[in-house]
Amino acid sequence: VGWVASAPVPGFRQIAGMRRSLGPDRPDMVHMVFSDGLAAISVFIEPFRKEDGNFIGPMKHGAVNVFKRRVGNFIVTALGEVPPHSLLRMVEGVEPKR
Repeated sequence: VGWVASAPVPGFRQIAGMRRSLGPDRPDMVHMVFSDGLAAISVFIEPFRKEDGNFIGPMKHGAVNVFKRRVGNFIVTALGEVPPHSLLRMVEGVEPKR
């Protein structure tokens, strides 16, 4: 899918990777899923758009933790019912494939 997790969370392995359409006027998004067999972390990579705002860092939506990071002209978002530090480690390790 053009991206790799160079330092995934210990115990987690990638179980899926695909490109998803965001609509006719937007480029595709990359979606990768990592699991330890019990919990899952979804990682979304999409082109940065000024209208999406500049928020990066941690967020929480109920039981789901979210962490966003900007990588060049892309936003990497990781989310899952895992500790915030696991998401931080995941987004810090995601990079374009060389």
